[in-house]
Amino acid sequence: MRAPALLLMLVAGTAIAADPATPPAAAPPAGNTTVSFKKPDKFTDAGTEGIGSRTSPRVLDALKVHLEQLGAKKLPAGETLQITITDIDLAGRFDPQPGGNDRVRIMRDVDWPRIDLHYTLQQDGRTLADADASLSDMNYLASSSLRRSTDPLRYEKDMLDAWFAKTFTRRNPAR
Repeated sequence: MRAPALLLMLVAGTAIAADPATPPAAAPPAGNTTVSFKKPDKFTDAGTEGIGSRTSPRVLDALKVHLEQLGAKKLPAGETLQITITDIDLAGRFDPQPGGNDRVRIMRDVDWPRIDLHYTLQQDGRTLADADASLSDMNYLASSSLRRSTDPLRYEKDMLDAWFAKTFTRRNPAR
């Protein structure tokens, strides 16, 4: 009788440990990219309730981790990148639901994602770039591959990927 009770406790412990409501911890980035947020409580729309709602720490954390991972993968050794995000306006809008608690972000072509930021790229202590950038993707709904994704920030991450590739990918003229 002890063995089934022990097995039941192990199964219950495994179910608690694998709770899908708790996201798995992301692997720490290599440390060459740091991301900060300037006055996130003033961001246009970085929440889970729409414009005017509180900025969501989950949104900020997800975008921060994504940028740190991009830097770890894409920047050459010796380069460091500091990014300060100054505004976020997520793709889509929440439509008011009279009498309902379900909040659904509706994606329309007039509500494209936008992120404003400042970045400084350095190599071995020497500044290579120091600039502001206003990112937006007015055609965010045109990517059929993103429609299948379940990531709620897929459009913002895709926009950041494109900016990162355009801004930090160097072309070797000799090739």
